[in-house]
Amino acid sequence: MKNLIFTTLFILGLAFMAKSQYVVKSQINEESVPGKVKSNFNTKFPDAKVLNWYKIGATTYEALIKNGKQTELVVFDWEGRVGEELIQVKGKEFPKDKKAALEKKYKDLKITHVFKVKGTNNFVVEGDNDGKIYQIKP
Repeated sequence: MKNLIFTTLFILGLAFMAKSQYVVKSQINEESVPGKVKSNFNTKFPDAKVLNWYKIGATTYEALIKNGKQTELVVFDWEGRVGEELIQVKGKEFPKDKKAALEKKYKDLKITHVFKVKGTNNFVVEGDNDGKIYQIKP
C-alpha cells in the first residue's frame, strides 16, 4: 500500500511537470542525493559515469550521465525509482517548428541541451536564463 501511494504521488508529480511550461532545477553535489537514489542508479547503470546531479522541487532528482557514447538524463523519485530516461540528441534532430515556437515564447533563453524521451517522440529542452537551468517540454 505504501508503494502504491508513493508511485501515485510520483506519477502525479511527473504529470504536473509535463503540464507545466517549464521547471527550474538546481545542480547539487553527490552527498545531497538520497542513498536509495544512488543505490538504484548504481544498480541500473553500473558502467555509467555521473557528470552532474540535479534536484527539481523537493522530491525529484536527475543524473546527467555518460553511458557508453551517449549522454543521458535519468529522472528519479526520492525512493530511487526511475521516472524517465532521456537521450541527448543533436540540435538538428529537434523539429524546427518546435524550436521556433520555443524561441518565440522564451526570447532570452539560451538552449543548451536537447533530449529525446526514450521510447517516444517527445523532447525536453534545457536552457539557461539568468543562471537558472530551465527544462521545457514543448
